[in-house]
Amino acid sequence: MYLSSAVEWELGEGRRADPELATPLGLLITLEFLKNLREGKPGERNEQEHMALNELLGNLEVLLCYPPVPTKQFSPKSWFDPEETAVVLKDPNQLQTANDNTDESSAPPINFPISITEGLVEENWLKLKVGSGQIANAVGCRIVQGDNRPFYLVVETVGADSLRCRLDETNQKRLRATPALMQLGVKSAGNWTPHSNLVLVTNLQDIVTGRDVRRERQIREACESPQRFMDVLTVLCSGDDEERLRICA
Repeated sequence: MYLSSAVEWELGEGRRADPELATPLGLLITLEFLKNLREGKPGERNEQEHMALNELLGNLEVLLCYPPVPTKQFSPKSWFDPEETAVVLKDPNQLQTANDNTDESSAPPINFPISITEGLVEENWLKLKVGSGQIANAVGCRIVQGDNRPFYLVVETVGADSLRCRLDETNQKRLRATPALMQLGVKSAGNWTPHSNLVLVTNLQDIVTGRDVRRERQIREACESPQRFMDVLTVLCSGDDEERLRICA
């Protein structure tokens, strides 16, 4: 009996896991467990089982709760259905569309000089896409993570709509460990003046290695064939990522 077979049986035909099932599965099938299946010692390694679990769990729906909530207060079922009025719909005609979006804030939006459209971690850089606004020389980037003390990064201008902040090893670990919000602004005499909207930092990590997912994908593609190697090399040569170019070359 393989673990993948047991998981498939537990998930059922719909391949869905309720909170009671998802919690023990998450404790069992961890990043380290999957990594050992693929790269571990001979007694731990089972590439066929690794592939089966990846295929089985490849499409996951994740609920991100921010700011963090203590484990004792975590109750997804009560959040989604506090009055326990949910019913199982068996026909699309049973769906009803709300007349308005009651989740929208009634307060007018705050206008900032700078609009951030994306914040993405790529190895030792935090890359920002900005939609509009002038970037002042004194502008920095503040990273907020729950109850942790905020930390600040120096902002470099890359292009008309692109900025970046260098991440040292400590800050890389922080961003891997906890979800984070980022904002541009000016810090003066201990006070923070925001110049942009808050944006959730995107930090995509490879499920096996725990490293940057785009880097790992490019390395795998480069190893597939000489043609794919040349395609990846051409893309990297046209960019500004010298470190990744050295790894591939």
